[in-house]
Amino acid sequence: VHVWPVLLASVMMGIIDATYWTTGTVLSDNLARTNFWGSMFLPFYMLPPVFMGLILAKWGVYKGKKKLAEIFLLLSGVLLACLGIGESLFLMLFLSLMVGVVLSIAWPLVDAVYSDLMVRMGKERKHMVGLSSSTVSLAYIVGPITAGFIASKVGERMTFVVIGMLVIVVSLVLFLVT
Repeated sequence: VHVWPVLLASVMMGIIDATYWTTGTVLSDNLARTNFWGSMFLPFYMLPPVFMGLILAKWGVYKGKKKLAEIFLLLSGVLLACLGIGESLFLMLFLSLMVGVVLSIAWPLVDAVYSDLMVRMGKERKHMVGLSSSTVSLAYIVGPITAGFIASKVGERMTFVVIGMLVIVVSLVLFLVT
């Protein structure tokens, strides 16, 4: 009962990451054809993990990590959905940066929840380690296939919007059951 929400949150974050590394690279290349800054779509997403760990370490979250991770996952979905608003390249870059920021906060929170669960599991914690590792692997199997299929139907930019909508729905469900 306590494990499946965090597993689903991990899968969703992995799907977002896999979407960036597959469809995001194509979108970045397409954007770079019209403007140099277009090539920065993926780097702006990858920049926050470099410095957010230091900020998050000083934050000191001890309670409510699962709910907080779900809130940041929901926020990432909203930001992804906002990529469909307008055609502004700089808005897209800003949103990509912000998705990177909120996921850079959500990942360590989810990892902390896994750690808490493993401590409570005692001898059975090896199963939790396997489950947590397999969620990211599952996301990197399902994510590119899903993103590629969606991109073939609606285009690269709108793929992020569709993934964002999916993340919003899943986050709201997780938030209600947690």
